[in-house]
Amino acid sequence: MPLTIKLKDRKEVAAGTMAFHFGKPSGFTFAPGQAGDFILADPPETDAEGNKRSFSLASAPYEDDLIIATRMRDTAFKRSLKTIPLGTEFILDAPWGELTLHEDTSVPAVFLTGGIGITPVRSIVLQATRDKLAQKLVLFYSNHRPEDTAFLDELTAAQKANPNFILVATMTKMEKSSRPWHDGRFHGFHRDGVGNRARDPIFRERIQRLHVEPRIFGFRAIEHVDPERQVIAGEPP
Repeated sequence: MPLTIKLKDRKEVAAGTMAFHFGKPSGFTFAPGQAGDFILADPPETDAEGNKRSFSLASAPYEDDLIIATRMRDTAFKRSLKTIPLGTEFILDAPWGELTLHEDTSVPAVFLTGGIGITPVRSIVLQATRDKLAQKLVLFYSNHRPEDTAFLDELTAAQKANPNFILVATMTKMEKSSRPWHDGRFHGFHRDGVGNRARDPIFRERIQRLHVEPRIFGFRAIEHVDPERQVIAGEPP
């Protein structure tokens, strides 16, 4: 059943990327990794793309707000998101989606993602960290620079707090960054993208230790599950 929610806050979480916080309706529940349709009930402007968008829920279920994040392309919907008053009402049709962890916590999950594809992974990782989940999680997260990397500080903190979570955040254009970054686990990977990494023998050897097979999917088809292994992978459209 569609619900009415109100915009509470907005903030930049990376260069050209903003997060939007909404009040969570009483009794609303969802699984980490799920998504929803957000409809701007009374848009100040519109265009051919309309006033409805589907977003992964970047928030973890334990958090007080519902959070989405998006790159700020020049569309009527996103211009409206950036300028409408706090308290503006949206219609939420959620939750939906099956980008969730395997029910068997002995099955590890490997995420291969870049850019704004991180949003459902943030939800999963933060909830798993809060719940002290025993499931092994590995995130390979590729961006141009640390400045372009949404939720990098939160994910770094989650790795320190969660012994079952490994973050490998790689940067492909560090020469254009003013913020230092080096991930020492995989020598040289700061120069490679996600796609190249899946073919790297060092990468494959470490993934094989988890008994999973690395695969990369487009953001519209981001889940592969079979009875023995799980790979969840997303790249920005």
